[in-house]
Amino acid sequence: KLLRELERPSRMTIQEALDSRDPIAAVACRVRLFPLDDMTYEEEWFFRVGNFFGDAIESGLLQALKNETGNWFVEVEDFAKDYCAPELSRVLAQIRDVFPGGQVPLYAEQRVPIIERVVSGDEDRFDNLSRAFFQYEGVFRDGLMKFIRHNQACFENIDQVGE
Repeated sequence: KLLRELERPSRMTIQEALDSRDPIAAVACRVRLFPLDDMTYEEEWFFRVGNFFGDAIESGLLQALKNETGNWFVEVEDFAKDYCAPELSRVLAQIRDVFPGGQVPLYAEQRVPIIERVVSGDEDRFDNLSRAFFQYEGVFRDGLMKFIRHNQACFENIDQVGE
């Protein structure tokens, strides 16, 4: 029974997730149980934004921009504008401005060469942007909670799947 539970954990309701010690992690675990095609728009948005944020915190901003989570930078920037303090949006705009025309390429194979050129020409630039980004970790987490609470009914979709 324990092995089955580890392989396919039981789903907590959205309310149980919100009442948990770490609601953001609990909601992320709920959302990850299903493919993107089965998620509501809001669940998918949370998944993308949360994964970018988690990847940046775990592996660094440069790594998040270099891999698949960097594909979601536009969603992260939109999320910050709608749900976070303006200071975080300003940092994200500075990151965007690193790229030609202020446009972060959608795909890693287009972003990585640009990032590597910038880093080789000015190593401190991304270090400074990373420090600025990490300074707003709490603001980002607060924004995720605001987003979840504002869209709570959309996260209840998972409660009905498979029942």
